[in-house]
Amino acid sequence: MIIKATNHFKTGYSVEDSDILSNLIDSALANGEEKIIIDFTGIVDYCPAFFRFALTHRLEDMTREKYDERFRLIGLSELGKGAYKLTYDNMVSHYSLSPKARRELEKKLEELVQEYLY
Repeated sequence: MIIKATNHFKTGYSVEDSDILSNLIDSALANGEEKIIIDFTGIVDYCPAFFRFALTHRLEDMTREKYDERFRLIGLSELGKGAYKLTYDNMVSHYSLSPKARRELEKKLEELVQEYLY
């Protein structure tokens, strides 16, 4: 299945954009699609959070190999490639940790957030 991004949103920047793409992916997966190609040709504005919430969070539920087999991104601008790579690498790194190491890291991050927010 091919998802043509510009048919659904104009940037890879907002929460709304990531929700739209995430819902399209969810529908494709629910319909039994094994391979999803997302064509970003024509989209030039991106931020890493867009990819995190639309796509790479799925690394939490599947192996890196399965993810790489299932999803293919084409037509990304240089900015898009960089934003996606940053998010993908962070997610792979995070989910490759043991559950104990992940909990410890998440606890430290939560402590930092609490320290700086309050």
